Order: sequence, then structure tokens, then C-alpha cells
Amino acid sequence: MYLKIYDYFKKQEKTKYRDLESYWLVALGIPSFLVAAYLGYLVKGATERLIPPTNEYGISIESLTLWAFIGIFALGVWMFGCIAARCHLELFDRWFS
Repeated sequence: MYLKIYDYFKKQEKTKYRDLESYWLVALGIPSFLVAAYLGYLVKGATERLIPPTNEYGISIESLTLWAFIGIFALGVWMFGCIAARCHLELFDRWFS
């Protein structure tokens, strides 16, 4: 059953951003921007609170774990930010060029 589902999605042609309608780009770009902004706010706050204890007590396995956790959220910021930026650029080219 899983192979049938995998084959179905494998056969689908990949949709490019330039092939999407403008309203789909808006519907994809706005939530991506909001998620990136929220995760960025969380990463900023957590980083500010984690630096002083790390400086005071040094690098331990607990601090490395927390820094890795923050890094995972930072990757989410980057990913959703790239999606939002790509949607913005495509819409800007359509509407203002």
C-alpha cells in the first residue's frame, strides 16, 4: 500500500513557483512569512537567555543539546523564510515588472 502511494506521488509532475496562480503564491507566502517571523522571535529570545549560562558554566552536554534544539528551530526560520521570499519575488515579478 505504501508503495502505491509512493508511486502515485513519484509520478506527479513537480509544480514550480512560476506555474502557480498568484492567489496560491499569496496563500503560501503569508503563512510562511508568519511562521518564519514567529520562529525567529523564539530563536532570538532563547539565544539571548542561553548565552549567559553557557558563558558562566561552560559547554556541557546539556548546553549542546539546547543549542542543537535552537539550531533546529533556526533551520525552520531559514526554510520558511526562503519559501516566503521566493513567493514574494515571483509575485513582485508578476505584478510590478
